[in-house]
Amino acid sequence: MSLRIKTLLIIAGTILVLIGGLYLLLRNLWLSSFAKVEEQHTRQDVDRALNAISSTIENLDAITEDWAAWDATYEFIESMDPAYIESNLIEGTFVGLKINLILYINQSGQLVYAKAFDYNNEEALPIPEDISEHIGEDQVLTNHTNLESRVSGILILQKKPLLLVSRPILTSEKKG
Repeated sequence: MSLRIKTLLIIAGTILVLIGGLYLLLRNLWLSSFAKVEEQHTRQDVDRALNAISSTIENLDAITEDWAAWDATYEFIESMDPAYIESNLIEGTFVGLKINLILYINQSGQLVYAKAFDYNNEEALPIPEDISEHIGEDQVLTNHTNLESRVSGILILQKKPLLLVSRPILTSEKKG
């Protein structure tokens, strides 16, 4: 082999090793950069989703607080007057408030009234059967220790998440 061929082989080999090394170095740098960017975007998306859920629960809590601390609701729990249902728990209420389920539970943990409604399709729904597991005297939804008490979060019913808020039913003066 001539000197010229040996030199070309050495130069070609060196260039290939340098290109291979550069490729591996850049590949690792880019992959780690892309992984960090992807992780950052995923964290932002999760934060947005958590904020949306939190905001929805806060809105639901405001609605629940308004309805729970209302003389008409307090009297309904005491008397079970059907006029309250006919004037307040109509389909338009569910659509306007964007709620799917409303439960009224008395102080002893008994279900007084329940209605489920799909406000998107504007049609009645059956009450989830497994809701009864979460209603009762010693259950979280009905265990309010003081007048300002509230329970809020996500409950899984029939393998579907339900955003919920529970508050004690009081008079408009927040007594009872």
